[in-house]
Amino acid sequence: MPKPKRNNPAKGKTRSRAAESIHRRLQGLVKSLLDRDGSEAISGLPDVVELNLHVPVQLKTDDPHLSQKFAQNLVQQIEALRTEGEIEVHGHRSGHVHCYWCQQPDCEHSVPIDGHTVLSGWSATGLPLWKNLTNHLLAEAPELLDHIHGDTISPLALLVDGTDLLAEVLPQYLEGTTFAHPLAGLIVGGFPLQLPNHEMDHLALTALILETRTAKGTPKYRWNFIATPPKPFHLATLLGQEDTSPLARWISVLRTMLVGVQEEIEHRAREGKRMPMKECRQKVFKMLSEAQSILGTFNRRQDRKTQHAQERSNDPNRPTSAAIADVLASKRKDVFFDQRESTVIVRGPSGRVHVFTQNGIHVTSARYSPDSILLRIQRKRWVSMEDSDYLRFHEEIHQRLDQNRDEADGRNLGNA
Repeated sequence: MPKPKRNNPAKGKTRSRAAESIHRRLQGLVKSLLDRDGSEAISGLPDVVELNLHVPVQLKTDDPHLSQKFAQNLVQQIEALRTEGEIEVHGHRSGHVHCYWCQQPDCEHSVPIDGHTVLSGWSATGLPLWKNLTNHLLAEAPELLDHIHGDTISPLALLVDGTDLLAEVLPQYLEGTTFAHPLAGLIVGGFPLQLPNHEMDHLALTALILETRTAKGTPKYRWNFIATPPKPFHLATLLGQEDTSPLARWISVLRTMLVGVQEEIEHRAREGKRMPMKECRQKVFKMLSEAQSILGTFNRRQDRKTQHAQERSNDPNRPTSAAIADVLASKRKDVFFDQRESTVIVRGPSGRVHVFTQNGIHVTSARYSPDSILLRIQRKRWVSMEDSDYLRFHEEIHQRLDQNRDEADGRNLGNA
């Protein structure tokens, strides 16, 4: 019986099973890196992509630097493909906000500088505007400042409307953009984060709801979480399903809630009863409000304080009432600069600690234990102020006091 013919390569061609194995492993590596952190980049790429690989081979000695250089080049190309695929699928780059000035989804302006910075909007020319969370709350929701200042840190979430975020952008920077529309979002902070040195920090992030449409016109909503955690933390890991931290659990709830909203929208569309855009957006905003309530916070209303804040304001023993007196009586050794929050700390008697902006605006007050104060000083989170900065801060305080007196005198004359 004749032996079956082997499926040999055509004459003149050589075959290396080892080389084929290397190619298959490279394909697997590329797919794995493209799928990393739940990315859907592959859906936005063609079936076949070309990698421009340079494979230097040292024949006489083993040089590990060549392997490192090859790996670096390969990973950079895959990351570029991942960015391209994600933008094609979602109209945005995960972990970045759109820059309408650069017309790029992931330029140098698209990420916050640190873990305490959040998105406050876009400039007239479309540049993302980033602001320290303390300063943002001071302007938008001062009643929430106690969540991130004091011995106890607690989570907060502030609802923001995409219309407000884009309010300053000139029309010519928005026309013709292919970016996903930032419909709304949550400014989030106060989630505890233990640093490698065992000091407790908190993470601030911007959670945007981005709106696109399918080919049939059905709205599609996705989360985009933007933050720059301190090293060695990685945002995707902090938000991942495997993490059981309060932040990860809350983010998991957010994702589940949005999936529910999206499924309802798509179910209506499949039945031929497409949900009007206005109703879709109302459902998204309702979901965001529910997400806020999960953290025990309230919608952003500048003219309304929480009951907790009102009770604290009415408490005669609260250290806030002594803030100005403690500042005026303070000596240089009692005034510090908080390097993490970029605020001024004034230490008063009986454990009173007052937080001010650098231009003299009172943020909040609290009582700290002696150990808590000492720990912050030892770890150089609170550092002594230079003489010039100390004098400048006191000048700011006195100018504000004089301004307040002048305004009070003016009101008294007007009422006379």
